[in-house]
Amino acid sequence: GLDSMPPLNSMFTHAVFGIVGAGPITTRLPAMLGVWTWTVVSFAIVRRRSNTTAGLSAALLILLSGAGPLAYEARGYGVMLGLCALALFCWSEVASGRRRMLHLPLLACALAAAIWTHFYAALIVVPIITGEFIRFVRTRKLDVAVLASLTAAAVAILPLYPLLKLA
Repeated sequence: GLDSMPPLNSMFTHAVFGIVGAGPITTRLPAMLGVWTWTVVSFAIVRRRSNTTAGLSAALLILLSGAGPLAYEARGYGVMLGLCALALFCWSEVASGRRRMLHLPLLACALAAAIWTHFYAALIVVPIITGEFIRFVRTRKLDVAVLASLTAAAVAILPLYPLLKLA
C-alpha cells in the first residue's frame, strides 16, 4: 500500500545515498544526526539556563534513556526529535530576545521540517504555545512574530493534509 508517512526522512536518506552511497550506516545516518542534534541542542538549552554540569547531565540523560534505538532504526523519529529540539531552542532564544531575526524563521523551518518528518512532531507546538501563553500572562504583550512563525509552519505543512487524512 501507500506509505502514509511524511516524506522528509526518506528524502534525507536518499540525499545521503546520492552523496556517499547506500549501505547500512548511510541508511541510518539521518537518524543518527537527528539524535546527535537533539543531544547537543538539549545541552545548549539547559546550559544557557543553568550551568555546564546541568547541560552535560541533560545530554547524558538522552543518551542513557531508551532513546538510543532511535539513532539506529533508520526511521523518522531521530530526525524528528532533532528538529523538535531545534524548534524549542529557537523559540527559547526568541523568547529571550537573542537574535530574533535569525531564530524566528529558523523556528518556522524547524517546526515544519519536523512535521514533514513525522506527524507526531505536531505535539511540539503544545509546549511552545504554553510558553507563549505564560509570556503573555506575565508581560501582557502578544509576541506576534512568534505567532507568525507558527502560522508559517502551519502553512508549510498544508501539502501533507492528504497524507494525514490517509494515516
